Amino acid sequence: MQIQLRSDFSKPQASAEHLRALQLAARILRDEALVKPGTDLDKVIADLAGTRLVQAVIARA
Repeated sequence: MQIQLRSDFSKPQASAEHLRALQLAARILRDEALVKPGTDLDKVIADLAGTRLVQAVIARA
């Protein structure tokens, strides 16, 4: 992922590429014991990248 994607707000929803980057980062966090044991990082990512809130905001725009 290129740096420009991090600051490109023309598409308000996370893409598959963004989600993949978060999943890869989650592995590092888990492997380096930087999160509490038992933390479901896949669920955290899904919750953070969920589209329900974004879709509601986009609909109002």
